[in-house]
Amino acid sequence: MTDHPTPAMRMELHVLCPGSESSADAWIEQAARSGRQALRLVSRSGIEWFPGAERTARRCGIKPIFGFELLVSTGHDDVPSYPCRIYVKNDFGRKHLYKLVSLSCPDRSTAPQAVSTQTLEKLRERLLLSSGFPGSELLEAALLGARDQAERIAGQFDAIEIQPFIPDSRSLSSIVSEEVRLQTEEAHRLLADIADKLGKPLLAGCTVGESAGDTERFGATDDPITGLLGYLGPQQAYAAVVDHPNRFADLIEEFELMPKQLHLPVVEGAEQFIRTKCTDRAAERYGQQLPRQVAVRLDWELERITAHGFAAPYILAADTAAQSRADGCPVETRGSAGASLVAHLLGLTETNPLPPHYVCEACSRSEWPDSDAATSGFDFPDRSCPVCGSLMKGDGHNIPAEMFLGLNGNIVPDLDLLVPEEYQERALDGLGVRFGKERALRVSRISGGLYPGGVVLVPEQHTAEQFTPVYDFAPGLPDGWRMAHFDYRDLETALLKLDVFPHSPLSMLRLLHRLTGVDPSSIPMNDPRVLSLFRSPAALGVTAGQIRTEAATYGIPEMGLPFVRAVLEETKPAAFSDLLRISGLTHGTGVWENNARELIRSRTCTISAVIACRDDIMLELTERGIDREQAFRIAEGVRKGKGLCPSYIVEMRGAGIAEWYIESCRRIGYLFPRAHAVTYVASAIRHAYYKLYRPLEFYAAYFTVYGPRSRFAPGSGRYEDIWERVEQAESNPGDSSAAALAALEVAMEMTARGFRFGSGDASQDAAFAVEDDDRRLLVTANPYF
Repeated sequence: MTDHPTPAMRMELHVLCPGSESSADAWIEQAARSGRQALRLVSRSGIEWFPGAERTARRCGIKPIFGFELLVSTGHDDVPSYPCRIYVKNDFGRKHLYKLVSLSCPDRSTAPQAVSTQTLEKLRERLLLSSGFPGSELLEAALLGARDQAERIAGQFDAIEIQPFIPDSRSLSSIVSEEVRLQTEEAHRLLADIADKLGKPLLAGCTVGESAGDTERFGATDDPITGLLGYLGPQQAYAAVVDHPNRFADLIEEFELMPKQLHLPVVEGAEQFIRTKCTDRAAERYGQQLPRQVAVRLDWELERITAHGFAAPYILAADTAAQSRADGCPVETRGSAGASLVAHLLGLTETNPLPPHYVCEACSRSEWPDSDAATSGFDFPDRSCPVCGSLMKGDGHNIPAEMFLGLNGNIVPDLDLLVPEEYQERALDGLGVRFGKERALRVSRISGGLYPGGVVLVPEQHTAEQFTPVYDFAPGLPDGWRMAHFDYRDLETALLKLDVFPHSPLSMLRLLHRLTGVDPSSIPMNDPRVLSLFRSPAALGVTAGQIRTEAATYGIPEMGLPFVRAVLEETKPAAFSDLLRISGLTHGTGVWENNARELIRSRTCTISAVIACRDDIMLELTERGIDREQAFRIAEGVRKGKGLCPSYIVEMRGAGIAEWYIESCRRIGYLFPRAHAVTYVASAIRHAYYKLYRPLEFYAAYFTVYGPRSRFAPGSGRYEDIWERVEQAESNPGDSSAAALAALEVAMEMTARGFRFGSGDASQDAAFAVEDDDRRLLVTANPYF
């Protein structure tokens, strides 16, 4: 082994990664185990994995040095392109790297392309460039022995990289002839002399990232690499392996790949707009003198939304929702957005988070009866207003604002919208037109492919490449859009992401509106006959035996799944609030099985008392006198599956919380938000209404929207034959998809009710029809006729 002047370890190690987060993580973890302080990570194609590697490096105490192998061309015809490596020196250089990656990798599905030397020169500031590795122009010149040419080329770079041959490596560099090896060693000696003459760092690297075993083989010590460079002499070999890489690492400043500060779009006058809009809407609904419950809640939300600069996201989402409705498409929010009264008053969501109450549609009189925290205003029976005699309806679902905005109102609003499938691209295009191609970007997933709903919005005073490289083309990317290079989760800390997701139930409601003329928003939530379908099929005119279930929820979104039907059959829901709890129980983890089900079976409590949604805990604890902030913290921990710490248990017992309730909290893995449950249950009741009162249209719409994806064919169309097909599918679940079984179940119910399948109409692209003695409706291949 060649002696070197000092037994110091190289604090910086170089690997060329194949472009996956897992392989980079392996190198980082090995570098940390071997005592490294810095690691050069170089990509030859996309850099999607950089943010994940950065997180791993920070966790391991490693300084990451990110590099990109860029093809560079003089731009003239028949002149070859050569790679150079670009390293980011600081935050300013990071933005230039992102721009160069955008230019080099405009298409996610094709190999990187060359960038002109002129372009590179314009963006070179705060970047460090190197050459000399295999395939580079500098090494080619050195191999030819063209010292003057090599020296001229080297003068254009900040560092010279050389790569020794590695015996037993899986890389091609180990499979070379003796002649090639000797030529390369001579070229390396020339490059070492040039580096010394020009004062450039000489960096030895190992392009071995493709092999998992290489992390162990070359991670622990520098002696193998130093020995492989023995032909340089002890001084230059040590400099290339230890001294110069350490000095090079010191040139790299600490910076973040992704800005940690959130950069929101600016909407002129946004704060005043939402104050005025929400106050006016509240006055229209509840009168000029707002009830205390409305005024206090509205003031709390508006103060925090405007203080944290969140007005613009609300306005942008509200504008998208308003345009959807103007275009004849229903729209709803996903997640906890229904916990915001501001979101409700802006028309983002139908969910009213206020405590249950009555309100008169004519004179705006409201009444706020004392009610249990589990009750929804939709449980209240309609009645006449004592002032004007008009209809008073119940509303409000008792959802704490903290469930969406956070304890201090500082959580970035996640205003996800649901729209009909056929409308999604049009809704997203509206954002694209408003912000332009340069500032509205579709987002991707690191695993590959377009994220189904998201658009990130770049503020007007910024460019996309300040946050991410950008693709002009990618598989599945619609025309006219560009796509962010980084995974959508890596962008959420820096840019506003608005999600507009396709939602099949809204496609069906839109179609039912067209077929029946009944607006889904006009359907009551407290119709006793409709609610009875969730516990009995009697209102449909059939028995449980005829349709193989006591819950008549086939074709009802979220409520028609076998697991959910089993919960419905056991709990026998009688009101909207019961269905809310069932939605929470069936969407959570560790909430129903081995928890609420056993409590109900043992008669420890009823369905109205079990923990079903995350909001239930906060409401229960505050009613028992626990401080609101503490109640929120406890609820947050439980809903995330963190259980209860000992101090929480002591406090809960001191407030008189039952032991079964405490144990239930400890078993929960995840809790669903009540606001999302309201959205799902309202949709389910609307579907059930059409099924009960407009059955022909319901079944025609169902098979139009869901038939194609389930590949449903009526066969003979006879009830008895469909029954047998259902029985076979249930007996052999692996033989058919869940969608196919669901379609068969709906067909069984339809024919049990006396409706029939009829022949189709090729001229209207209809495979079949549904009919009774009076009418016939085609089931078309185009669900949006």
